[in-house]
Amino acid sequence: MDRLPRRVVIHKRTPFQKDEIEGITHALTQAGIKDIDLITINYEYNAKFIAQKVYNDNISDDSYPVSRGTCIKLSSRNALLWTHGVVPSIRERRRYYPGGRCIPAPLKITKYYGKGDLPTIAAEIIGFTKMNWNSFNLYTKLPATIDTSNTLAQVGNLLHQYNGATYDYRYFI
Repeated sequence: MDRLPRRVVIHKRTPFQKDEIEGITHALTQAGIKDIDLITINYEYNAKFIAQKVYNDNISDDSYPVSRGTCIKLSSRNALLWTHGVVPSIRERRRYYPGGRCIPAPLKITKYYGKGDLPTIAAEIIGFTKMNWNSFNLYTKLPATIDTSNTLAQVGNLLHQYNGATYDYRYFI
């Protein structure tokens, strides 16, 4: 678009090291970008929740897991975000749980640097889970920023058997 972005968000799976943070922020600040968020995204397998419902003033367990998009703030830097869960059905007053089995694990989001607020970061991650247009799925559990890089790493791992010969990446999709 003939200009640099006003904001840069970097997602990754491993923790940001101090020198990484300094290098990324220095380079982007030198380019005039001051709004930077550095975020790690991983599954939190130890947290499993099911929804609850209120019926006749009594709270009981629902027969479904929590809704997709549920976010629980753990601290100023950490949150749990359910990218997999119950979504509204196309049928009135019904719900749909893609996959229909097991209790979904949330993603643990950790902000290492930046001023981005939790609602914005969570909404962006949810949006990125709907970007895999190479499938018929309603969404993926990981955002495209992480899911695509995982896929590229798997393809790259397969390339060692080609002894340095180069091929167009499209042949491996």
